Amino acid sequence: MLKGMSASKYRVPYLVAALSGCRPEELQNGVAVRLIDEKIELTVVGAKVKGTQGQPMRTVTYAREGHPLVDELAKFLRERAVASATISVESKVAFTSAIRRLGRKLWPGRKSEITPYCLRHQAAADWKAYLDGDQVSAALGHAVDATASNYGQAQMSRGGGLRPEHVLAERAIKPTRTDLGHIVAKTPERSRR
Repeated sequence: MLKGMSASKYRVPYLVAALSGCRPEELQNGVAVRLIDEKIELTVVGAKVKGTQGQPMRTVTYAREGHPLVDELAKFLRERAVASATISVESKVAFTSAIRRLGRKLWPGRKSEITPYCLRHQAAADWKAYLDGDQVSAALGHAVDATASNYGQAQMSRGGGLRPEHVLAERAIKPTRTDLGHIVAKTPERSRR
């Protein structure tokens, strides 16, 4: 997808969405990107926040080199001789349409469409291979641990996936998963006549 985005005005927003796992609405609002020493920080202001739900703000930090997407984002900042930038899209709908068009072009026979949420799912899958559950929930912008189970699976991550060095979120993650332990399903006995 990165190669397919090379000439698109959405190239850098694509990088930010893929690295931060942000929602299209969060990208429309703007994601702060900072190049600090040998690290890249992406700070997302949460879109699904109310009361005690969601993360008002979260930051995902990567080593500056070692993954093609991180390398490209660092290159973008270096070429502009800036240490920070706010990356946004004018319209989350237009950004989603651009990702869908590229997906249809790259995978013409695919039944389901590629959307920005596919980037979010892939980031979650990669993160699950390297981070603990609470860190994954925080990086996705969730305030409870159960919600992250709706995104990606660690086995979907291929070697060389996204490996954040640090995740920081405003709120602690609340445990809501139910531990069922070792429940063994019993089949009903047939009634004896």
